[in-house]
Amino acid sequence: HDLYVVLNKVSGPSSAIDGLNYLRLENRTFVNLEAIKVASKPVEVNVGTFARLDYSLVPENAYQTDVMWEMVDGADVLSLDKYGNVRGLKTGHATVRVVSEWNPEIYADIEVAVVDKLKFANVRIEAESASALCDTYHYDNAIAVGSVSDPEDEGGMGVNGCWDTNFAVYENVDLLDGAVEVAVRKNVPRSSAMEIWLDPQIDAENKSFSGGTKIADVEFTVAAPAWTVWETFTAPVVGLPSGIHTVVLRFKSAGTTNHNQNLAGYNWIEFKAINKRGELQELQPVEGNVTVNKHLQTQLEVRYVPENALERDLVWSVVPSEPEGEAVVEVSAKGVVKGLKAGVATVRVTSASNELISADFHITVEDNMDELKVRIETEDADAVYDTYHFGNQSSISVGDVSDPEEEGARGLNSCWHGNFAVYENVDFHDAVYSASVRKNYVRGSKMEMWIDPEIDAESKSFTGGTLVGTVEYPKPEKDDWSRWQTFEMPVEGAPSGVHTVVLRFLAGGGSAENQNYGSINYVELNALKKKSQSGVCNVLATETGMKAVGGCGSIVVEGEHGVSVTVYAVDGRLIRSFVMADDHERVDGLASGIYIVNGLKVAVR
Repeated sequence: HDLYVVLNKVSGPSSAIDGLNYLRLENRTFVNLEAIKVASKPVEVNVGTFARLDYSLVPENAYQTDVMWEMVDGADVLSLDKYGNVRGLKTGHATVRVVSEWNPEIYADIEVAVVDKLKFANVRIEAESASALCDTYHYDNAIAVGSVSDPEDEGGMGVNGCWDTNFAVYENVDLLDGAVEVAVRKNVPRSSAMEIWLDPQIDAENKSFSGGTKIADVEFTVAAPAWTVWETFTAPVVGLPSGIHTVVLRFKSAGTTNHNQNLAGYNWIEFKAINKRGELQELQPVEGNVTVNKHLQTQLEVRYVPENALERDLVWSVVPSEPEGEAVVEVSAKGVVKGLKAGVATVRVTSASNELISADFHITVEDNMDELKVRIETEDADAVYDTYHFGNQSSISVGDVSDPEEEGARGLNSCWHGNFAVYENVDFHDAVYSASVRKNYVRGSKMEMWIDPEIDAESKSFTGGTLVGTVEYPKPEKDDWSRWQTFEMPVEGAPSGVHTVVLRFLAGGGSAENQNYGSINYVELNALKKKSQSGVCNVLATETGMKAVGGCGSIVVEGEHGVSVTVYAVDGRLIRSFVMADDHERVDGLASGIYIVNGLKVAVR
């Protein structure tokens, strides 16, 4: 062939014509498609699950690779999309044809058997239960938990103010033996979308995440969008993920919706998951006898029988004592028990789906630590980092504070989002369980307390360390620079010893990141220190392992079944004599004083 190359003149002088160096012509051999090959046996798909149909080209290096998918029969038992994905609708048989777009006479038929062998369960995530809501952007109202106007859930709670790139984090979501579909209950004033990710790395400081696996894309589009419209949208889940995961929902603008438009709220999401798990038969304490000190707390652990039981929702409660008196312990909805006063108590865990299935924990609360206060004067900071302040307004600094309860006090003024202060060599003694924060309560905000992070003074940041406390200052009715209030902050993990403490100030309580959160006077740690040992304890044990626990008006004896027990007053009077019928026996109605239990001195309050 003759080859002609034409160089067209572009606008401008003739010198603007580009040159041509050379052309390379390559001789390529194109192999035409001869056939499409599929499995000879029927493909099995369960009702309610998705599958992708497989095929191969003959020869493998055929040039014509594009194919089309068609339903031959069985459209009532199987749905099919343009990518060869099918979903079982009901039991039966169907035939799906994969056809070459290049030559419609080249095709193959795939036989599909839709079966109903699997059992499913719904795993619902209530929107308001998010572990974190990341406000990456907002134009007016930021993403937040609040009441939703879902007509199917009057008075319900959810998440409102979702904007493009915002995301919500949900931890410890159990997808059972494989999620196949997800449903989202969504308010639809305009088109939007949601990405669902599993187990990414969350960077809370930069409000971003990386890694992880995207398992679903959900599109929210209706014919007539409006703020009053709520719909339930479904989408397939890719990869059949199973087990426990961190789930991240990322919101995206879609269609004609702009980045700066509110994507509205959602009420819940619900995974349809394969359930191969057995019915719960029994709950067992991992450790049935638990000792905790007054003010401290510990996590109670429960064992499910069988181990793969589906019903895992639990109800925790304190069994009322007889006679009823001041509470010895309290227990959270997640089974964290806290000692309130010395004594003994029983905590019961019950299956939320079957109240006949329960287990008891025997709790002994000791009071063998002295309480003391460790005050962090905020003006004594070893370093204060001005990571941000708005315009020419005052930056964070040490100075006089106007606390009406402490004339002449000094502290930190002008705390802004991201600012932090460092305090070295703070003695937590044997445990710190809470803290009191004296705050200039101008407007809503938040403060975190970290121990032992790595400080990067040059970049005004820190990494690592342990977050041990967070205090929220809720949004007040109005801003007030003269208002001061003392806030209580639980301290997690009962940290002990000497630490570097970092106080970080953050947006919260309805306040924006560009607002001044006012001053702080002090942080007072509520600490515990072990008491010096004395001759009489409220918990003693014999050489045989029998234990006597003194409480408020009672003694609990722990020992082997069949052991004889005698309880004497310190003046020699026999108070009680019995044989252990269980591994725990309780002696009630005792006056305060010293008692002798099988030779052990026990103090009763």
